[in-house]
Amino acid sequence: MLGRRKIALFSLLFVIIIYIGTNFGLLGKTDEIWPPGSRIRVRGQIYSKEIKNDKSVYYLSCSNNTSLIFSMDSHEIPLFARVSVTGNIEYFQGPRNEGGFDAKAYYNSLGIVGKILNPKIESIEASPIIKKDIMYAMSNRMMDAYQKNLPGEEAGFLSSVTIGKKSLLDGQLKDLFNRVGVAHILAVSGLHVGFVCMGFYRFLRKKGRSFAISGALSSIVAIFYCIFTGGSISSMRAVGMFLIYILAQITGHKYDMLTGLALVADLLLIDNMSYINNASFRFSFWAILVIVFYARPLSGQMRQVLTNIRHDKIRIRGLDYGYNKNLFERIKEYIFTSLIFSLSVTVGMLPLVGQIFNQSPTVSIFVNLIILPLMPLLLALGLIGGIAYMIFPPIGHVLLLLCHYIIYFFELIADFFNSFPGANIITGRHSVFTIVLYYVLLSFIIYGLEDLLKGLSIKITFNKLFMTKTLLIIGLSFMILVPKRLDFEVDFLDVGQGDGIFISGGDGTNYFIDGGSTSNESLGKYTLMPFFKYKGISSIDYWFISHPDTDHVSGLIDMLNMGFEIDNIVISQRFKGLRNENLDIIYGLAEANKCKIIYMKRGDICGSKNIRFEAVFPGEKEIADDLNSLSLSLVMEYKNEGIFPWQEDERLRAFFGGDIGISQEEAIADSKSFHDIDLLKVSHHGSKFSSSEKFLKSGGFKLGVISVEDHSIYGHPAKETLGRLDEAAIPYLCTKDRGQIKIIMDKGTMEAKSIL
Repeated sequence: MLGRRKIALFSLLFVIIIYIGTNFGLLGKTDEIWPPGSRIRVRGQIYSKEIKNDKSVYYLSCSNNTSLIFSMDSHEIPLFARVSVTGNIEYFQGPRNEGGFDAKAYYNSLGIVGKILNPKIESIEASPIIKKDIMYAMSNRMMDAYQKNLPGEEAGFLSSVTIGKKSLLDGQLKDLFNRVGVAHILAVSGLHVGFVCMGFYRFLRKKGRSFAISGALSSIVAIFYCIFTGGSISSMRAVGMFLIYILAQITGHKYDMLTGLALVADLLLIDNMSYINNASFRFSFWAILVIVFYARPLSGQMRQVLTNIRHDKIRIRGLDYGYNKNLFERIKEYIFTSLIFSLSVTVGMLPLVGQIFNQSPTVSIFVNLIILPLMPLLLALGLIGGIAYMIFPPIGHVLLLLCHYIIYFFELIADFFNSFPGANIITGRHSVFTIVLYYVLLSFIIYGLEDLLKGLSIKITFNKLFMTKTLLIIGLSFMILVPKRLDFEVDFLDVGQGDGIFISGGDGTNYFIDGGSTSNESLGKYTLMPFFKYKGISSIDYWFISHPDTDHVSGLIDMLNMGFEIDNIVISQRFKGLRNENLDIIYGLAEANKCKIIYMKRGDICGSKNIRFEAVFPGEKEIADDLNSLSLSLVMEYKNEGIFPWQEDERLRAFFGGDIGISQEEAIADSKSFHDIDLLKVSHHGSKFSSSEKFLKSGGFKLGVISVEDHSIYGHPAKETLGRLDEAAIPYLCTKDRGQIKIIMDKGTMEAKSIL
């Protein structure tokens, strides 16, 4: 039989091969089997189902080794039924902006190729037992019990925690727990399996049942609970490790957590190699490794430190070493060891949390310490209360009322810690080199520091060594918590019908122009904020508003509502005193957020070391019938002289004119500041009433960018405008075709990149 170490090494090699193979397209590739939009007919088995937006979402494992999803108003198709369905195939798309939700990567990592639109069920085959759909019906009855006894957000929380159903989970509550670093409690994982399955196994053993009978019955419960809760990756990992533990108990072998983890990882990857790119897979398995290699050793050393302190006190007081610890000492030991354990897990998970969420909750160390001990109680009350309510409602109501108080306490704790300054730090994405170096240094501090000090003949007590390790680990965390400084770049975000332009000065300053959309709801939450997190941006120095139409400011209003830090909002002088619904909202939110309002007119300049913005329109006397014609228009100039002889000097000039028309553009073209413009934000989304021939030929533009939605109801970009751009020999890019468009400097030359 292979030794445990050999199994672990073999499994690690297997995982590395799978990772390289899937990420370089050699293994686990999800091909587009059918032409996009084509009518298909597939046959397979329903392996999961859930309710989303009052519709049932079915997960179908097809006979051609692919998986698809489809939604229907009907909830009648039972779990594990075999169905034949026809519909139009639609494949998942990647993000259109950096930081956006990558639906393609997410679903493909679960082995799901696409979704069936307009599905029509041709046949359903199911045995009499499957037709009863017992587990689905039971989970719905549990959810109904929670809804009748708890407020909406608490019912969703308890449904997610106990039975893995997230359809009722409130987005704000989920975001709150995510911000304080305890979102993991919302997923069915090792905590649940340990409580339900391990608890049942130990109960049977205490009742005198044999290893075989206890193991067999508890294994059945584990498998049932995994299926019942939706079979998430974290629950499959936990159940798989539990089954290996039971097998070890029955056969009389010693259970090794790392070996169990490695075997489960291999089995899951053999079933679906795409899991290697799934965030839940990485998070669940990496958390166990962090516990084994970092958290347990450090918490054990903390316990030894407390023992040493206790022995010193005993020696000083002349007491016997057999002196028992009093209650205070036991509580103190629990708190300090748990605190170090939580710190170790947080520090060990920092890079992965940063890569997945682009932010790191620094208060999770304390929040987990308070919330996790109560989770088994909440889980027990939730499961027993839900079942009891179906049998005898009064008892179920009392038990679920206790759940209400626990969940409410969780919310209070999360709110309290979320109010701390720096409770959640936006970190952005770090390079692979930075992450590898981080773990090398972390491992050295825990395992190699003592040997280094001995080699240098530095004598240090165990307690001081532990304190040194703790301080170094905390210091090391800033390697991840501090985001890297961005180089100069201009990003035209794909916001649909609207404008949103981010500019990094390359000197630590950040700027934004407009930020609104009439086609994308909650633009700030789903587009701007994810982009900022991805970039590691926690504040904007200057946020320019060309004019207050909704398609230019809706995202800004969202960001102000979320409390995002904006130092200055810059508005045209011509809008000062204007009564406008959007402006009134912005003024009120700016005051609440302590954000300064700056008014600019023609000739005014603001900026920083590398970059400056000059207002070229409007002046104090311009008048117009509509807001578009008074858009604040800016010429941006970026200069960065190379420090070293081999570095190229960088220079770029760009024009941003909001939604101005031809007459305003031609007035700007006659100004002294308007010359040698490299980059043009094509005005008014490519409207035929902007971008005249005279204007396009006067600026010397090398590239135009048009921000517009696909199939714009306004007919943008107009054929006339595109024709004038072609005639002026100005190449152009559209966000509707390219998604986010990034402008950078490469060896002194402007270069455009797109995300699609």
